[in-house]
Amino acid sequence: MFPNSLPASMVLFDEFTHVRVRRDGNATPSPISSLHENEVFKGSENPILYFRTYQLDLDCRFELKYYPFDFQFCTLEVIVAKF
Repeated sequence: MFPNSLPASMVLFDEFTHVRVRRDGNATPSPISSLHENEVFKGSENPILYFRTYQLDLDCRFELKYYPFDFQFCTLEVIVAKF
């Protein structure tokens, strides 16, 4: 979620979304008794990467008392939910 976007936006899965698995760990072959020659990778060793470009309008509060001799910062808030 992007709580300080206008309106508050959530992560989207659509035609612009790309999800990949980065193989960092080693595979374990399926047992010989299996009908398929599969390899199993541990999820904890092989992260899932999510790629998507967003265009958001952010809600930022600025203190302009010392303008133009000041610095202003606007942060992008991202909340990641783990399932």
